[in-house]
Amino acid sequence: LEELRRVRENGPVNYVIFLDDTFTLNRGWLEEFCGAYGQEMATGFSINSRAETVTPAMIRMLAKAGCKHIIYGVESGSPRVRKEILKRPGTNRQLTDVFRWTQEAGMLATANYMIGIPGETPDDIEQTLSLNEELAPNDFGFFVFYPYPGTPLAELCRERGYLPDHYMEIPVDDGESILNLPDLSRGDIKEY
Repeated sequence: LEELRRVRENGPVNYVIFLDDTFTLNRGWLEEFCGAYGQEMATGFSINSRAETVTPAMIRMLAKAGCKHIIYGVESGSPRVRKEILKRPGTNRQLTDVFRWTQEAGMLATANYMIGIPGETPDDIEQTLSLNEELAPNDFGFFVFYPYPGTPLAELCRERGYLPDHYMEIPVDDGESILNLPDLSRGDIKEY
């Protein structure tokens, strides 16, 4: 809020986009923030979140504070991919509930997905496409998986030989995979 006060000194603040990967991770902090922001700013805002970190009460609290848009990291419509590969808890039912709650509270709900995840199959991608239809988000984004150095999935890609030798020198292109996956070709990923 202090940072927003400083910004407001130079002119009006019409909308705020908080670029925090999981804005709803700390419920106590979120309650304090929503109360203070709602009283002081009276300006719409958007956040990023994960379905397993919100409840209907939190969504109502965010809406009351002025939240207009929540971007959810769904990642995959395949429960197997989310649980076994991405180590993300949560069910498709939980996701559909959260999208419904968000839209019922008068907010826009965006679903973000990844394609080309190591271990993903064409059937998993089809499950993602089906889940997107079921969620009926106001908007969605598809991003091609990239193995960031130092992450467990980058290590898995290295161990399984999915990475080209010079992968650190390949520029990141959101539309193309750099991986050599056994179940999905680069062409398959690009087509999806």
